[in-house]
Amino acid sequence: MMSSRRRFISPAIRPWLLLLALWGGLATLTARAVVLDDLYLVSVPVSDRSAEARHAALVAAMGVLLIRLTGDAQAGALPGAEPLLASPERYVEQFRYRQREPEVVPEQQAGESTEGTAPVADEGQDEVGGAPSAEPVLELEVRFDGQALAQALRDQGLPLWGRERPALLLWLAVEDETGNRRLVAADDAGVVREAAEETARRRGLPLYFPLMDLEDRSRVEVADVWGGFVEQLAPASRRYPVQGLVLARVQRLAEGAWTGHFVLDFDGDRLEWQADGFDAAAVVAQGLGHLADELARRLAVQPGGVAGGETSITVEGVTGLEDYARVMAYLEGLTQVRGVRLDTVRPGALELVLEVDGGPRGLAQALAMGRVLEADGEAEGLYRLLP
Repeated sequence: MMSSRRRFISPAIRPWLLLLALWGGLATLTARAVVLDDLYLVSVPVSDRSAEARHAALVAAMGVLLIRLTGDAQAGALPGAEPLLASPERYVEQFRYRQREPEVVPEQQAGESTEGTAPVADEGQDEVGGAPSAEPVLELEVRFDGQALAQALRDQGLPLWGRERPALLLWLAVEDETGNRRLVAADDAGVVREAAEETARRRGLPLYFPLMDLEDRSRVEVADVWGGFVEQLAPASRRYPVQGLVLARVQRLAEGAWTGHFVLDFDGDRLEWQADGFDAAAVVAQGLGHLADELARRLAVQPGGVAGGETSITVEGVTGLEDYARVMAYLEGLTQVRGVRLDTVRPGALELVLEVDGGPRGLAQALAMGRVLEADGEAEGLYRLLP
């Protein structure tokens, strides 16, 4: 039987909850957590509206979602994935058919090959770019039951990377065949940006491009990105609501192939890797796919780790029932948290006991990423509710 998240409130605590409403005014607060509301929403092509075609599309959609949830591009081959792929209908919340209009290839920009503009897609992904379709494409849009599927992944011993994910800013420099270099901006219409956005969407990466407006152009040079100078880009990146930076340079080699160098600056660590492809879009798709793999290794709840242990935390800055509800809803929505028990209420603070996967370290990492609760640097398990 699939379990659900639990909230435990002792009868002795309930009178204290009423007092929360008397401690200060109730302000409407906006959380800054990076939460992907459409994490369990997948669209895939379907040949027709028959039951057989629908089942095949649901299997494909489950394959895409397993990659997104586990962070593993080969998720379909993982032990434990077979039952989920065999019966995807068990986890469908709702679905609908829709017609997607034919894609139009954007005008070629510097750094985009004229030979084969479609990038390499991750397993289970649609192609990006390419020649426009002659007819509208029939798609099946599926919303899966996130709670049931998350529990199923736990039961099958699969990694689980939940809705809370870091927003990243991609500084991408592309060099064309003549040696000219440019930075890809948020409003670029080329297939390189489209490949990046499609890969990010398929893998569940909240990804931003710089605006490259007057402010960005006055602070950032192409050479800063090309050289991987994170320190030079950090000041210009502070205007964006992100928690990490990705620097990428993509160029064509003499023999005609394309290559790219990527740098991730996240959570105090720096990681570098290479990607290769037959054009710039393919390199970007492959490089961002590797980025998703690496982030999942760090942030997903891994099988065989600390499971079901209890961790106590104190949350200060709770001045009313609205704050209390916000804290509880946030904690219960975390992938690492299986249950929340209210232990003690005192003026301005809550003492909570959490049943967590991944232990205190995994919980602390998730809370830091969400930016709803700020850790006290000196006291372990002490947090303050952020505005």
